[in-house]
Amino acid sequence: MKFKFWGVRGSIPAPGPQTVRYGGNTTCIEVRTNRDARLVLDCGTGIFPLGQSLAPEESVEVHVFITHSHWDHINGLPMFEPLFDSRTRCHVYGAAADGVDRGINHVFDVQFQNTYFPITEAQLSASIDFRTLSAGEVFMIEDARVEAVLMNHPVTNFGYRIDCGGKSLFLPENRVGSWHV
Repeated sequence: MKFKFWGVRGSIPAPGPQTVRYGGNTTCIEVRTNRDARLVLDCGTGIFPLGQSLAPEESVEVHVFITHSHWDHINGLPMFEPLFDSRTRCHVYGAAADGVDRGINHVFDVQFQNTYFPITEAQLSASIDFRTLSAGEVFMIEDARVEAVLMNHPVTNFGYRIDCGGKSLFLPENRVGSWHV
């Protein structure tokens, strides 16, 4: 299992010379399993360079895990280039939206409202499906075992434990010091 940090900041992106060493984008981590399944943890502004790094001629299957719906964890979502490519299959996972009794698809519905972004979800070319998770839910994606762990936060927030090939990665909140491998 390999992973790459595309964004590590909280609250707002802070790109510039002072953040070159640790990165200035908000939370986004790419995990590649031993069988090369692509898991993306959070959709902060770091998802933009991740999307740009994918070869335009290759079809992409990506599993996107949203820890929670605060802006710094989802604000890069409309800028993820693979969503505009019909060869992309995107699976989105996360908790039900607090207080509205709607699944994780609610995050997409809000992000792609014309009030906030000029392109609607219906205009995206990728095949997108949603899976609303429950705390403690465990499932497999290829050779990776994924567990949604309920965390303490003002909104429903999942940490994700990924086990693959005898190694584990656990993503709680977006504090860099909280990473465990």
